[in-house]
Amino acid sequence: MKNMIILANPKAGVEAIFMIAKMSLLNRLKKEGVFYQIYETIEKIPKKILRGPLDRMIVLGGDGTLHFVTQYLFNNKIDVPIAVIPTGSGNVFALSVGIPIMINKAIKAALHGKSKRIPLGIVNNKHLFMLSVTTGVHDQIMKKTPRWSKKIIGAAAYYLRLPLDLAKIKQHEYIIKLDNNKILKGKASAVFILNGMPKIPREPFTSMNFFSSKLYVLVVNAIGTREITHLFASVFIQGKLPPKGAQFYETKSLSLSTKNSSTRFDSEESKLKRMTIKTVPSAMRFIFPK
Repeated sequence: MKNMIILANPKAGVEAIFMIAKMSLLNRLKKEGVFYQIYETIEKIPKKILRGPLDRMIVLGGDGTLHFVTQYLFNNKIDVPIAVIPTGSGNVFALSVGIPIMINKAIKAALHGKSKRIPLGIVNNKHLFMLSVTTGVHDQIMKKTPRWSKKIIGAAAYYLRLPLDLAKIKQHEYIIKLDNNKILKGKASAVFILNGMPKIPREPFTSMNFFSSKLYVLVVNAIGTREITHLFASVFIQGKLPPKGAQFYETKSLSLSTKNSSTRFDSEESKLKRMTIKTVPSAMRFIFPK
């Protein structure tokens, strides 16, 4: 008999989607005769269970839940395959790596898929991240978007705030040193250090691959609604970065220093101002569709 842990975070994402996904999963487990134990947070699961003979851990939640799960497992040197049923407001990780978003398909993949090790990013050899390290406007939007609105309308809550936040963008100072010793220095409205993102069919983002041990650096200098609108139009209509407003780089590791800006690792806010960032090539096992 299969033995699984279910981590179901009721605070993640859209409440209605979470309830439907949880009910559907538990009915499927009962039908297939799977033995399971269910918890709401990773900290409540006894470590002896996590280190015991487990087929996999199934996580119902979003990117924030996955961030805390991977950080906890990594810190405690626990190696268990993670299956994801996306019920968050954004589900960027699932979209990036090809995990189904539809509940029924996600449940099928979670129960019968195969595990694969993937690279994750790490800051100062301590803080694991799945998707990104960000500074500037992204952190501002994340902090100011109320949780209650995300639970009701999901990712749309961020977009409803966007016009307000774009009008209040402020630049901050940054210094980046890439692995080829190239130094980038100046002021930016946002810096994105990306481990991976959903496929964007526009240059230069077509080269981004979540499964490679690379980091992708996007420095956004544009400020104000007009400049930001021009930047988005250039990328998504013309298919290229404009000569001014943003720069894109690929690297295997880098150092980042910032002033006058908070930092965010995935969904977790940080006060670090100096960071060494790289990837851990085989950091974690995730379950993918066959």
